[in-house]
Amino acid sequence: MNVVYYSYPSALELGKIAVALGYFDGVHVGHRELISLLVREARAKGLSPYVLTFADSLSKTKKTQSIIYNTEEKIKIFSSLGVEGVIVTDFSSISGLSPESFIGDVLVDSLGVELAISGYNFRFGKGAAADSLALVELMEKAGKSAIILSEQKIDGKPLSATVIRDLISEKRLEEATRMLGLPYAIEGEVERGLGLGKAYGFPTVNLPLRRTSPLSTGVYRTAVIIDGRAYTGVTNVGSCPTVSEREIHTETLIADFEGDLYGKTVRIYFLGYLREEKRFDSIEELRDRIYLDKDIAKKENGDLLWLETGLN
Repeated sequence: MNVVYYSYPSALELGKIAVALGYFDGVHVGHRELISLLVREARAKGLSPYVLTFADSLSKTKKTQSIIYNTEEKIKIFSSLGVEGVIVTDFSSISGLSPESFIGDVLVDSLGVELAISGYNFRFGKGAAADSLALVELMEKAGKSAIILSEQKIDGKPLSATVIRDLISEKRLEEATRMLGLPYAIEGEVERGLGLGKAYGFPTVNLPLRRTSPLSTGVYRTAVIIDGRAYTGVTNVGSCPTVSEREIHTETLIADFEGDLYGKTVRIYFLGYLREEKRFDSIEELRDRIYLDKDIAKKENGDLLWLETGLN
């Protein structure tokens, strides 16, 4: 997949392309429907399907302290959805452009866009002056075309990245999963911790937690993907106050797995919330609670084979 970084007024030679426009935080069910529409329409018209999204700095303009997935994480998801490329745009370079300049100078002249597709609530131009209807009008005026996807809902509720961020933060993981289309996940290289879990009889793996992740501290039942296979996990998000206070990170006990994972990349899907992180009076009490958490997680997770079918 072709990933390019764009800053106005530079130009890219991508051929004739169709683009889906948006920030796409979470790449939720509505976003996936939009991208599916993009791929179908692009193939029908002989165009290359691209996603045009904005770099992570856009989150600051949306007055939020968290993002569901950063640019790198979104690109990995886009690659699984049939697009041929992603254009990552420097928002600050286009934020001051008029709607007419964004369409004519950026989309048409600089990027070679023949077809633009957006959600019903997409806005663009200086001060977000133009809406999706203006996108259609201005693209048609430039001799190109645009398609607007209507509002998408789950259980009668509009899909919203803001709502999903709140659900994850509030530990309502099952509800967030329905809107995302799959469980919220983090991925990273296993770090060397202090080694105390193994010494105390409950070996764990440590993954860093992105500072802007919407996850709140607590203990979660998870699914850990190792070499394409899913294992039940119990993941603590926090500072591990009983063993050794550290900066916020994730520490996961993996059920029915033995092996050295240091330096290996794993993915952790957050399936449900178990309890608050707490300081126990002794290591023995902590160990007993962790193994009780593991038994609960295995029972509630059930058969995880569905996670081994290539979800991203």
